Amino acid sequence: MLIVLLTLALAQFVAWPLLLWASAKVVRVPGVGIARAYAAFGLLFLVSLSEFSVFALVDLPLPILIAMACSSIAVCVWLVKAMFRTRWLRSLGCLALTIAANVALAFGIRAVAVEAFIIPGGSMAPTLLSGERLLADKVTLHFRRPRRGEVVVFHPPHSPETNYIKRVIGIEGDRLELSGDDLLVNGAPAGECPIHGAAPLPDMQPMECPAVVPPGKLFMLGDKRDSSLDSRYWGFADVRQVVGLAVMIYASVTPPEMSGRFLDDPSGAAERPNQIRWERIGKAVD
Repeated sequence: MLIVLLTLALAQFVAWPLLLWASAKVVRVPGVGIARAYAAFGLLFLVSLSEFSVFALVDLPLPILIAMACSSIAVCVWLVKAMFRTRWLRSLGCLALTIAANVALAFGIRAVAVEAFIIPGGSMAPTLLSGERLLADKVTLHFRRPRRGEVVVFHPPHSPETNYIKRVIGIEGDRLELSGDDLLVNGAPAGECPIHGAAPLPDMQPMECPAVVPPGKLFMLGDKRDSSLDSRYWGFADVRQVVGLAVMIYASVTPPEMSGRFLDDPSGAAERPNQIRWERIGKAVD
């Protein structure tokens, strides 16, 4: 899947300049070649990267963020105007068409190949921490079902419009048993897993153990099992409701509302709000 992600990223760097060149042709900017479109894209990319770095590293008030975004757009339009040697209106139209075409391309990729998700809580710590962004592979599961041990994004039975992310502990036909608070899957230890006696919400029915995973179903658990709303509470997940396999963390930022000693931080270390966890960026989900 890493090869797929790298291919998609490379495709974006190839597609953007071509879309910029095609947009220039649509708005009738004369004399624009592929080489000039690639040069213009390089400058636009540097501007966008520098602005994103400021947004990520500095906690700025909303009016300043809006002013910076507007100034960045103005700089990008000016760069297109200067590189393509055209008028303001045509450079604005060229940039707008390029962005619209790229958004349409991104939605197409999102629908069939790769989708980004945000981790809102700490139920998958330490594998995934609150505030992290990950990429999910939507291609692989067109050819096979999820496997035991994989981390997947799915829609749970009690809330079919919501994206959950958990680890697959049991697949179709697996026998689940308890030895004290330790879970056994087909007789093999699968970690501590107390089956709670009461559902947290009225529309949820906690599962009973021992049990056998029914056909077309999955038994899902969070990695931080003392604070995870999972199959223990709402039962088995439908394999048809799995969206994709969690592949890689592409961003990790401490949520603004969290500070001090975090529940999802296994080390108990203090973190500042909006702090970037650089060491986790690019980490594979396993």
